[in-house]
Amino acid sequence: MCAIVIVELLLHQADKTLSLSNFKNTAFLVIGICLLVNGLIFRMWASYTFYKNGIQVLAIGPQHKLIQSGPYSVSRNPLYFGIISIAFGFSLILGSIFSLIASTLLIIHWHLYQKLFEEKKLEKAFGEEYRRYKKKVSRWIGKM
Repeated sequence: MCAIVIVELLLHQADKTLSLSNFKNTAFLVIGICLLVNGLIFRMWASYTFYKNGIQVLAIGPQHKLIQSGPYSVSRNPLYFGIISIAFGFSLILGSIFSLIASTLLIIHWHLYQKLFEEKKLEKAFGEEYRRYKKKVSRWIGKM
């Protein structure tokens, strides 16, 4: 998460260096803070749920268990969702155009990565259990 803060601040500095106007205002500040706090809470909740179930958040190999409770009952990717919320929140707080573009590219990257690679691995590892879960829970959040 520290990497997100550093990248966001560097992108904001790039805005300043290139004399790009920012879009700071009270509404974006409030929305940004809400997104940032929501992202932190969601990410901590998802991490806690992993640890509670004996799964490491950062693992090189495949997981041994499919978690479907807690934040995983409303999003198949609450860890990614949390990071994206944090990134968009910082973008709005800073009023940084480059940061907002980078956050948008981040969600596109993770959406494609999930769709093309990670979900296929999970289907292979967990079979029908994952396919049922996928039908029931949205990739990101909300309705499918």
